[in-house]
Amino acid sequence: MVRLHGKPPMYAVVILSPAREPLRQRLGQILSRNFSLGVTSIMLTVADAQTLLARWQASRPAANDQDKT
Repeated sequence: MVRLHGKPPMYAVVILSPAREPLRQRLGQILSRNFSLGVTSIMLTVADAQTLLARWQASRPAANDQDKT
């Protein structure tokens, strides 16, 4: 997390995977943003991070079923 002197926090994300282009494209689709070709790091707002976490949790139905017991 990057502190911005009284502004809302932002999260720095670095893509280390060799398959970063498909990851960059998928992140762009989920967040409705375009990222520069070849980008390896991005800054996320709290809302962006919440969107990604919600999407990830929704994609894991087996884990969600275990939480309910």
